Amino acid sequence: MWRQEAQQVLLHWQESGGPQVRPPVENGFGFKLIDGQVTAQMDGEIDTTFAPEGLQIKLRFPLRV
Repeated sequence: MWRQEAQQVLLHWQESGGPQVRPPVENGFGFKLIDGQVTAQMDGEIDTTFAPEGLQIKLRFPLRV
């Protein structure tokens, strides 16, 4: 799900129906790539929750037109 709020884009990704999720010992390449793009290049924020029922990721970044 995504939405525009003021001058920001909010993206919420939530997985469900899969195996139980546990936090990784360390972040893998994919997460590091996404985190670097959102925070450094898009001036955004990323919030990751490893809930037992599924991974949840919330991204927030400024809308630049």
